[in-house]
Amino acid sequence: MPDASIPLHQVLPEQRQALAEVTHLLLDLYQLSNPMLLTHGRSLAKLSEGLARHLGWPEEAARAVFLGALFHDVGYLATPLELVGTPLPPDHRPPDMETEHPLLGARLLSRVEVLRDIIPVVRHHHEHLDGSGFPDGLKGEAIPAAARLVGVVHAYQNLRHGYGPTPALGDKAAREVISEDAGLLWDPVMVRGLLEFLGPVAPDEQDESGLD
Repeated sequence: MPDASIPLHQVLPEQRQALAEVTHLLLDLYQLSNPMLLTHGRSLAKLSEGLARHLGWPEEAARAVFLGALFHDVGYLATPLELVGTPLPPDHRPPDMETEHPLLGARLLSRVEVLRDIIPVVRHHHEHLDGSGFPDGLKGEAIPAAARLVGVVHAYQNLRHGYGPTPALGDKAAREVISEDAGLLWDPVMVRGLLEFLGPVAPDEQDESGLD
C-alpha cells in the first residue's frame, strides 16, 4: 500500500478510519493506473501545504489543501469508454480530459463525505483570477482560496518541470513568470507568499533567467 507521507488519518479525527481507507484506496488506484500522476500529486501537495502553513492558515485548512492537491487530478482516473474500446454512437463526442478532468474529479468525490472539503480544489485548481480559466470561468475571490493557493503552486511546478511541449524553466525564470501573472492569473497574496516560502533563488541561477 502506498505511503501517504504524512498521517492523513489525522485530518478529521472523528472520521479518521473512513478517511484513511478512502485515501489509501485512491492512492492504490493512482499507483496502479498512473504512478507519474501520483508523483506529481505528492510534490504539489507537499509544497501547497507548506505554503498554507507559511500563510498562517489553520491546521484543518492546511491539511485540506494537502489532500486537495494530492488528489487534484483524480478526474484522470475516470477513463472515458471510448479509450477502452467500448462501442459508442457515431455522434458521441469524446471528452477533452485536459479541460474536463476537474469536473470528473469533483463528480467522483461528491459522494465521498470525508473528502467533500477538497472538492473546491479538485474542481477549481485551473481557474484564473481574470476569469480565463476552467471549468467554470470564475473570477477573483469567487475562486475558493484553497484553489487559488494550489493553482499558483501548480503553475510554478509546471514551469519548473515543463508541461506538454513547454520546456522546463530554471527556478529564477519560473518565479519571474509567476510574478508577471500576479493579479492577472494568480492571487497576488498567494504569489508573494509562495516566493517568500521558496526562499532565495539557488546561487547557480542568480545570473541565469532560463528564458529564451
